[in-house]
Amino acid sequence: MEPPEIVRYRKPKPRLTNRNRRNINEYGLNIPSKNSKNFEPGINERAVLWNSSTGYNYRQTAKAKRNAAQKLYMEQRKALMELPPVTPKKNTKSNNNKNNGPRKVLF
Repeated sequence: MEPPEIVRYRKPKPRLTNRNRRNINEYGLNIPSKNSKNFEPGINERAVLWNSSTGYNYRQTAKAKRNAAQKLYMEQRKALMELPPVTPKKNTKSNNNKNNGPRKVLF
């Protein structure tokens, strides 16, 4: 039985992962999650809040944080939609190349 062959090249990797590509829209803004569980406090913080005498409802505040994040995103997106579209610059070659001068003889 032969050993596996040695691969001498790297596999190309995308610059952004699929998850990041899904979460970035055409305006470059991060789209907030619609799942309110992502806005809940951490486990230790939740345990402290749950055992408090005030009866803190962290699920309700998580929904409020989710709604606030969605509202902020929509406001930012609306502001960017009102701006004129950005056209990319032409790719012009720079004249600052050091190799443009005459070649000197070394000997």
